[in-house]
Amino acid sequence: MTTTSKISKRDVMNRAWRIYKGKYKYSDSFAECLRRAWEVEKEYVVYRAEQAAIEAEKERLAKWHASDEYKALCAQPRKVDLYDYYHGERSRYRYFGD
Repeated sequence: MTTTSKISKRDVMNRAWRIYKGKYKYSDSFAECLRRAWEVEKEYVVYRAEQAAIEAEKERLAKWHASDEYKALCAQPRKVDLYDYYHGERSRYRYFGD
């Protein structure tokens, strides 16, 4: 999977040092910590891309729900539902008023 975002080498190095000097050591070797930092940063880039796609989808849905077309679709009851309500199988013992 190719990503359009570049990984900051500074962030990788900072993360590697935090892993190496942290309370719960990942490894005694700095090279292992650096490899782990690269893995984490690559996954973080993928995560940010996924979150951006989710936010874009939320914005698209918000625009759709605010549109007049959506409001018009929600306002009109479907004729099939009304027909089934009064004449369907479950309307046998339903009271419809005087």
